[in-house]
Amino acid sequence: MPMSSLTRRIWPTRKSFGTSSGATPAVTPHGLDVVSEGCDPVIDVVAIHGLNGHREKTWTAKTPAGQVYWLRDLLASDLPKARILSWGYDANVYSSSGLSCVKLYDHALGLVSDLTRKRTLTNSSKRPIIFIAHSLGGIILKSALIHSDAARGGALLKQRSIKLSTYGIIFMGTPHHGGNGVQLGRLVANVASLFLEADDHILRHLEMDSEWLQQQSAQYSLIASEFVTKFAYEEYKTPTVLGRKILVCVSHSLHTSDCRLPDISKVVPKASAVVPGQANSESIVIHADHRNMVKFHSQKDPGYTTILECLVIMTRDAERVIRLRLEAESRTHNAQRNRVQSPRGRWMVPFGRREGFVGRQQILSQLLPRISPLAQEDDCQRTALDGLGGVGKTRIAIEAAFHTHHQIPDCSVFWVPAIDVTAFDNAYHEIGRLLEVPGIDEDGADVKTLVRAALSCKDSGRWLMIVDNADDLELLFGPAARLSQYLPFSRSGSILFTTRTHEAAVRLDIPQSGIISVGNMSREEATEMLQSGLTVGQTQDVQSTTSLLDFLCDLPLAIKQASAYMAETGTTTTNYLAYCQSSEKTSIDLLSREFEDLCRDKGTKNPIATTLLVSFEQISRDSPRASEYLRFLCFLAEKDIPIALLPPAKNILEADEAVAKLKAYAFITEMEDQNYFGIHRLVRLAIRSWVDGQEQAQASRTRLIQRFNQLFPELDHENLRLWVRYMPHALSVLESAEEGCSDEKARSGLLHTVAEGYYKLYHDEEAETMFRKAARLRESILGREHPDTLDSMSRLSAVLHDLWQLEEAERLLKQTLGLRLTMLGMEHPTTISEVFSLVIVLFHQGKYEEGQQICQQTLNNIRILEFVLESVRKFNKDMRSFQETLDLQNSILSIADSQILSNTANMANSESALERLDCMSQIAEYLPNLQESLAKDHVHILDMRMTKSNCLRSVFIREQGKGREPHLFLAEFKFNTSGSENEGSL
Repeated sequence: MPMSSLTRRIWPTRKSFGTSSGATPAVTPHGLDVVSEGCDPVIDVVAIHGLNGHREKTWTAKTPAGQVYWLRDLLASDLPKARILSWGYDANVYSSSGLSCVKLYDHALGLVSDLTRKRTLTNSSKRPIIFIAHSLGGIILKSALIHSDAARGGALLKQRSIKLSTYGIIFMGTPHHGGNGVQLGRLVANVASLFLEADDHILRHLEMDSEWLQQQSAQYSLIASEFVTKFAYEEYKTPTVLGRKILVCVSHSLHTSDCRLPDISKVVPKASAVVPGQANSESIVIHADHRNMVKFHSQKDPGYTTILECLVIMTRDAERVIRLRLEAESRTHNAQRNRVQSPRGRWMVPFGRREGFVGRQQILSQLLPRISPLAQEDDCQRTALDGLGGVGKTRIAIEAAFHTHHQIPDCSVFWVPAIDVTAFDNAYHEIGRLLEVPGIDEDGADVKTLVRAALSCKDSGRWLMIVDNADDLELLFGPAARLSQYLPFSRSGSILFTTRTHEAAVRLDIPQSGIISVGNMSREEATEMLQSGLTVGQTQDVQSTTSLLDFLCDLPLAIKQASAYMAETGTTTTNYLAYCQSSEKTSIDLLSREFEDLCRDKGTKNPIATTLLVSFEQISRDSPRASEYLRFLCFLAEKDIPIALLPPAKNILEADEAVAKLKAYAFITEMEDQNYFGIHRLVRLAIRSWVDGQEQAQASRTRLIQRFNQLFPELDHENLRLWVRYMPHALSVLESAEEGCSDEKARSGLLHTVAEGYYKLYHDEEAETMFRKAARLRESILGREHPDTLDSMSRLSAVLHDLWQLEEAERLLKQTLGLRLTMLGMEHPTTISEVFSLVIVLFHQGKYEEGQQICQQTLNNIRILEFVLESVRKFNKDMRSFQETLDLQNSILSIADSQILSNTANMANSESALERLDCMSQIAEYLPNLQESLAKDHVHILDMRMTKSNCLRSVFIREQGKGREPHLFLAEFKFNTSGSENEGSL
């Protein structure tokens, strides 16, 4: 195809648009167009198109029945109470008729100006606005709202009403962080410049991770929380086939060797179209590509339905919210106009506004309206940010300080660290100097009292005081310092506290509505924070990055510390994660490394481990019982910790207060079941490391083992759930005891109990490990002859049998049987059980003669058969015990079978033989009762059938010896089982 014809297909001439030379030029589709006036409208809906878009065509879909301009043809009837406007501008990157030299910011000013004039002329300046912005239109809208927010005096004051009246925004595929399609767009623009006038200055701003976009996002984040926002993103790829064809043709025409096109999937991927963590926001998917996500064919179009529903919901609350916002603005304006002359805009914050601040929009949206000195006219507002040390409270407070200073220029902002008395005094002294308080520099001056009085005066002006690290209760309320008494009170003032303990916030007389809990970051925020300080190569392993954030609990200070280490050493997230997982010692070493953080007071330790230990020291001073609990908890698993495991307190009140103290510091969190809680992973690591470094570490582990040996239950059907919840903690305690424990008997008892539970649940490999440890430990401290040692050895042999390690099982059984015979005698039930366990192991190895020999020595003893019968009668529905009983019965009966049947006549004349047969028949008669207690499809039913068959043979022989007809007895003896043909037949 000739190049000229190809270019005509892509960039039509004026003639191809239907305008002949000499005809009247078409109206340029720029500026505001009223699509629908609405019926008594209560809201304005404003649509803004994107790159290379058109005021009407962007929103128009082609259908077989014609074109559907959905703003007019669909939305006007579905949203009759809305005035619908569409705003157009020149956003072309190529044109045959000339390009605009206007920059993005100029377009933003044009949007604000056009809207302000239209709304002023129609007396609708206070009407709420909802924007629908496609692609680049969203970037222009954000700049427009930033400009409107900054408008303060003179002619620009009316333009501020645009931001104040904006209730909601629907961003449609807006590249907040840049877009993939920009690279393709720049290539197309470059190709077009060979034939047409082209410029890519707009595209340069929209590249992925554009510095311009990042700066805009930082400015917009200050006001973003004031709007209800929907982030719509495209689901499908945008076709670029024709673009490829153009470039290939150009490549050939220019004789270039290669002209590769980037691999474009979605023009604006979800990661760029959605801003994670923004308050009052929601992401929605539109089932279309980037171009067609704003072209709807009918009211049944899923994309149109989604957008309409969003608009309807926004409309319901918009009028009330905007009315209240405008009233508050009016009060502020009047107060500023009529205020008494006062000190203006003192700024005493020792930190800069760091670029690395990420997310936290939801918290800021709660915090900013509350801490404004204008928020409460009749009181001195008090607010607190509380949360775990290192969770980012100070960074949020810094951001709030800058925002308040920006929003209320005449508001003074003072930063007061409360880490100790000296830091507090120095900050107050600096405030006194700024305010020029008389006598502030005199020797012996009561600086704190002077400053409190100065800020409490009516003419002190508006001020915000931020008291950082208000954690130490003794410092705040104790008789020695009592810093809380020096806090000023003014109806033009507001105080924000950051504290690690909820108790401090409550004692500062802050209502619950004013206490804002700061938790860990969202995963999106944590990922962005980690990546912001590292190269792409360091975080390219997504799985390792995710696992590392899991380990760091999305805790900002821990992320900052890890990021600083990786940035300094060039370590990847994969390697750093490997360090953390290698051992707890390595983990705590990494978490204890110092690093530079300009947003923390000089007197504050930066490492997360040290930060947490500061809180621990305060807890230890204020509540020894809470400190004891924490030293106990650090040896348990992190989650699902039963309160019942805690060491006993003097009374319930003391225990509850200790638990409440740990909750107040966010060291532990309550689970859904209030009888269980969890401990923060990094808290556990830090306290565990501290305890291990103390002289009393072994004593702590010993007390822990003793308590667990006392409380850990033996597994049965009634306490299965409790056992499962205790089990992770028992394992953690046993692991810690390997580092040193002075009560090895208690430790061996816990090992045996845990192993027994594993065995009953058929976790044979774990049971083997635990039984081996228990047996070795008991033998070393109690001796081999001790009953506890023999029990562990016997249970180990049973596990080895199930694991088919028969030779070792046989060796152990012979050792234990020899000791049982010596200590207990042959007729003791434990000895008898050991005998038949050995017989079974021998049979499974094919050692029938040796097994028969042992059985023949025991079968003549009626006590053994009586033991078997007693075992059956005491059956307790324990599946594992039942299997052992069946094995024992089958070993006796199968061996006796050949002997009995081959000597029927002799045994019939032998009283002892008849007595044995009678015992076996009683076993057979009892089996139906056992069967009824089991599900018929249970795996052990087949084993029981074999046992019944053997028992029936004994019944047959017994009845013959009594001169009765066996078949008559068998007719009376019925087994109600299904699926067993010829069962019991002889």
